[in-house]
Formats: sequence, structure tokens, C-alpha cells
Amino acid sequence: MNICMVSSDFLPNIGGITTHIVELSKALLSLNHHVHVLNPIYGTEHNKIEDIDGICVHRLYIKKQMPKIRFLYYIWESSQYLNSLIKKEQIDIVHWHDLIQGAWITKMVTANKPVVFTNHSSYFLKLFETRMGRCLVRASINHAKAIIAPSRELVQKSMRFNDKVYYIPNGVNTEMFMPMVPDSEIKKRYKIDANDFIILCPRRLDPKNGVEFLVSAVPFIKRYIKNIKVLITGSDYQINGLSEKERLLNIARRDKIEADIIFAGEIANVMMRQYFAISDLVVIPSLMEATSIACLEAMACGKPVIASNVGGLPEIITNNENGILVPPEDCEALSKEIVSVLSNNDLRKELGDKGREKVINEFSWKKIAGSTLDVYAKLMAF
Repeated sequence: MNICMVSSDFLPNIGGITTHIVELSKALLSLNHHVHVLNPIYGTEHNKIEDIDGICVHRLYIKKQMPKIRFLYYIWESSQYLNSLIKKEQIDIVHWHDLIQGAWITKMVTANKPVVFTNHSSYFLKLFETRMGRCLVRASINHAKAIIAPSRELVQKSMRFNDKVYYIPNGVNTEMFMPMVPDSEIKKRYKIDANDFIILCPRRLDPKNGVEFLVSAVPFIKRYIKNIKVLITGSDYQINGLSEKERLLNIARRDKIEADIIFAGEIANVMMRQYFAISDLVVIPSLMEATSIACLEAMACGKPVIASNVGGLPEIITNNENGILVPPEDCEALSKEIVSVLSNNDLRKELGDKGREKVINEFSWKKIAGSTLDVYAKLMAF
């Protein structure tokens, strides 16, 4: 089968959608299918085709136009390239991943080919909250022959726009993300003492990721455990030109915990396993979550995870069995569970072991690829 993924979000970008496309594509390749990725982005470079681990990546650079026509020009150029690619490479399935750009590009597919959308963007959840947002979603995705959703919440909400919605969770590369010996050089880089507990928060600083509530929980944690460091891996986020990192630093300064908070910035996915390795506990304090590949990666590395009881996280974590769930925005509950886990070596090991067992059994990319191929086959049969 010849498959074309469409996404403006792809390598070298770092994040859940990029990881999903790369790992799913590699798994499909291992099952003897051919995968192309169309990656249209703004830029002045010449278009080029790259081979990344066997994936044929089409970099389409689109010059920025005047603001009033910029998006229309982007969609037109991208769709023309896609139609040409479908014809040239005899593409069987078009599968898009970014909510708005990919939707309007794939709307203009002229060949009679099934078009599939994987709805794994938290932006969808934001749009769903308002009538105008829902109207935009409907107008954007009403051409999809099927929708794949990686959480039950996304399945339920996607069914408002399409009656062919399939639940397929995100996956994790358990051969890359696995328990490993900690690299002491990382601790030295951030001046972390050997006896410090490390709480890793692999979250971009978007307010919906709830990092503020972990930072605000630190004074409560330090009443019981003094030697902690919160290591945050993720890029900054701008709100009306203001840095979310600076806002969080101001909270830390106010609470006199600035020395305990480390902002490591954006870390390449392949390097994240080393950060998981040095951590004692991983916290995912999201306020909303489509699904969390970072949570799966932490569990695959055998690390205990405390996460908010929102979105797709309860489908990954069974509370008090392979991880711990807490109410979102609840600093007191979060700090209480962090103290409990850090104070109990046996509990940390048990949660970590059971977490890894779950992802190996349920979230391998080869299994996810097989389920995705089943959806493709159903659509091609019509």
C-alpha cells in the first residue's frame, strides 16, 4: 500500500504529532508498506525530497504572501503538490494529522482516494468548547472518510462530526524508551546533587499543560522533602507577546523556590530517554490532554508517573496500579501524591514496573500500525 501522510508539523519539530507520524510511518514500513510525508511549511528554500529512516519526506517550502492571501496561497500550493504526488506515486490513502492546515489541503484532493484524519490535537479540544469553534471544525473536517482518535474523549467529541470514528491509542517505541543507566553528566550540567530527588515534567510551557500547578506545589512538597529539583523539558510559550517561562519564574521567585526549578528548554525526542533515566518521578499536570506520548515514554522507561485525571491520561494510567491520577489544578492533591511516591522506594519501583508492562502489552507501534491498516482496508473496500 502507498500511503501519504500530510502535516505541517514534522521533523525537525519536537512534539507529540511529529513523534506519532515518525513512529507510525516506521512501523508501516516494517510491515512492507510505502510511506510518503508531505510537509508544507513557510520558507524560501527550494523544495526537496529526503529519506528519513526509509520515509520519503517531501519538504514543500511556500513563500509568505500578503497576510490576506497567505493561507489561501499556502493551501493552493500544497494541494497542487499533493495531487501531483498522488498521481505520480499511485497513493492509495491520504492521512492528515494537523487539524486546520491539513484539512484544507486534503479537501482539494481531486483523485478518488480515501482521506483519513487522526485527531490528536488539543487545539481541537479548545475549539470544541465554543459554537464558533465547532463550526470551524465541521467546515474543516467534513470531507474525512474516517477519523482516528487516540482517546475516548476525542472519539466521543469527534463523533459529532463523523459517524466513522475509530479509537486507536498512541504508541511508544519500547526499544528506544526503556530502563537504562542514568547519565551523571546530565545532573552535572544542571548542577543537581547526587542525593536530590528529580521530578521530571516533560511539558511545553503552554498553560493548558498545567506546569504552573507543579511549580506551585513545590513549597508544599518541600515541607516534607527538602532535596528536590523540578526539571522541566519543553519550549517556552508566548501569550500576547509575554513569556510563560518568565511568568513561572516569577511564581518561583515569589515562593522562594527558584533554585529548585530548572527549565531545560526543548529536548530532542531521542535524548529524552536520558532525562527519564535520571528522574525519580515524572509528572504530567495537564489541564486538558488529547493523549500523551510523553506519559507513555516515561512508563516505557520504567518510571512512576503522576498525571492529571483528564483526557486520554486515564486510558493510559490505572490509578494506584501503574501510575497515579490526581484532579487537575489541585496543588494540594498533587503535592501529597508526590511526597507519597518519593518517600517510598518500593512504590516507585512497583509503579514503574507495572507501567512498562502495560505499554509493552498495549501500546507498541507495530500494534498501532496494524489497527491503522485495518481502518485503511475498510475505507478502500467501499
